[in-house]
Amino acid sequence: MLRRPAGSPDYGPMHVDGAYTVFRLLNPDRVAFAAMPSLGRQRSSPSDITPGRMVLDRWSGTRPLASLLRRGYNVLRRR
Repeated sequence: MLRRPAGSPDYGPMHVDGAYTVFRLLNPDRVAFAAMPSLGRQRSSPSDITPGRMVLDRWSGTRPLASLLRRGYNVLRRR
């Protein structure tokens, strides 16, 4: 999938989350399981796949503030 051109009718290129979805779509005979409650949680962090970054991540002087805000958000979500 990673090597396919953008807009390919064969579903490519895409990141791993999309690849899982396409795999399930193309392989309906495979069994998929879900855990309830969830076994993990994604922390808030700077995106490495989105071209536009959060405003506070753009400048080195405000990155520590962005980091502090993310840590606070992550702490609040754990409760």
